[in-house]
Amino acid sequence: MHLVYLVGRDREAFTTVRRCIEDAGYPVCWFLEPAVMLVSAAKHPPSLLVLHLGPNCGAMFDACRLIRASSVLRQVRLLVLGDQLREEVRIAAFEAGADGCISQPFNSRELLWNMTMLQTRASSSAFAQSVHSLFTVADLAVDNSSMRVTFKGSVVETTALEFRVIEFLARHQGRVFTRNELLHAIWGEDHSGSPRSVDACIRRIRKKIEPDRKSPTYLKSIRGIGYRLDAGSCDA
Repeated sequence: MHLVYLVGRDREAFTTVRRCIEDAGYPVCWFLEPAVMLVSAAKHPPSLLVLHLGPNCGAMFDACRLIRASSVLRQVRLLVLGDQLREEVRIAAFEAGADGCISQPFNSRELLWNMTMLQTRASSSAFAQSVHSLFTVADLAVDNSSMRVTFKGSVVETTALEFRVIEFLARHQGRVFTRNELLHAIWGEDHSGSPRSVDACIRRIRKKIEPDRKSPTYLKSIRGIGYRLDAGSCDA
């Protein structure tokens, strides 16, 4: 049976929501504060989180980001409820980490349908990530499920673009790519930049992952061709 966590202070709204979910056979835990919920989640992780956007939307967006920063809850599906959610509020909720949004008033069938769809997507996503989720190159680890890079166990802070470059090269570990191939694969076919964009990004990454940037251990330049990621001997 899937455990559902409710988070929010609107007792009237959540009393109805809780009754609807419990009537469908799901066990429910209700928390007024996200911080208290995180403590419980460490012991009993939920399958689904439902957050209610009150008058202070900013606080709930912060809660979404807090949930996504949690190693326990990072992959848990997150459904946001709110009163007549405007388009800009929905967009902000998705940007903060929500997987779905429902405007109140809503009926029980709509709520349960959204819960079922999120659970189905979570199962499919979990299967896909179990196939290719973590790539390791000696002491360097690249986790595409959490978009996190670690070196000797310590988190390496990267931009989204830097992560895409590292993840792409780690996924094709040992293979050499030209600058143009990297431009097309990561920046996109319509990117108007030059191969120098790749060189600049590689330099920034090396500052973060290489013990000695003058003699790279991982991200190597292959003279006259391009770049590769591995932990073998240095070519340039």
